[in-house]
Amino acid sequence: MDAGDGGTPAARGSLRGRVFDARSGAPVVAFAIALWRRDGIALSRMIAPASFIDASGAYEITDLDQGTYEVVAMAAGYAGSGYAVAQVDTSPVQADFALRAGARIEGIVTDGATRRPIAGATISLEGRRGVAPNLPFAPLSPEAETGADGRFTLEQVPPDAMSLHADKEGYLTRIVTLGPLSEEGDHPPLAIALTPRASGDDASVELTGIGAVLEAQPEWLAVRGVIPGGGAADAGLVSGDQILAIDGTPVVRLGYEGAIGVIRGPEGTLVVLRIRRDGREGDVAVTRKRVRH
Repeated sequence: MDAGDGGTPAARGSLRGRVFDARSGAPVVAFAIALWRRDGIALSRMIAPASFIDASGAYEITDLDQGTYEVVAMAAGYAGSGYAVAQVDTSPVQADFALRAGARIEGIVTDGATRRPIAGATISLEGRRGVAPNLPFAPLSPEAETGADGRFTLEQVPPDAMSLHADKEGYLTRIVTLGPLSEEGDHPPLAIALTPRASGDDASVELTGIGAVLEAQPEWLAVRGVIPGGGAADAGLVSGDQILAIDGTPVVRLGYEGAIGVIRGPEGTLVVLRIRRDGREGDVAVTRKRVRH
């Protein structure tokens, strides 16, 4: 536990609020709340996951360190909420959540070489949004498997989900950027072509992006490597570069997953990165390309 002057324990904070149905306003009686501690754009592991049963939909989490948190609410029958950013200090902080049914995504997965449908491919959400804590009232992450016709349906997808994975043994995993999602209703159908994995091929993943390995730091994204043939390599980015802003928006405002979501996008489009290298800053335009790693 942190201590103040003279060894006095630092004051603790708390988070409270209500969880309710966005359409009716009725309380959600059984739900889960999960938190991540945030330092700039860097996040801790999930902390303080807790389940609640309350007739009024109320919750309270106490004994929190002071600081910035990202908070999400989840309940069976609903999509996970968007992430609220809460600044916890010594006074109780309010964070309410309106839950909705979420988006519905349909699509088909085919073999990129033969164009035939692929049965038994696993479709799941990527990243932190696709992981729910193992709690009685936290829904499982949306996941589906393609049928004999290669088709799938994902239900209860949260509106800020970034992308999905399509996995099948013998193929490169395909990461597909979703783009804007509605809070409820159907997403335009997806057509996903998987690339057969050649014998001896070191690559395991295929996605559209800038082709760089990125790591979250408190105030920037650190470039830890670039993929040969990717847009980042073509634009001259190197390991050690610091990404400060994306298309004019500071990464500290976007957060890690938000920043990654903005960097990814349609193949052939440009993203402008504010780069710091050896104390100097400048803008670099990078072309998004399909890359393998």
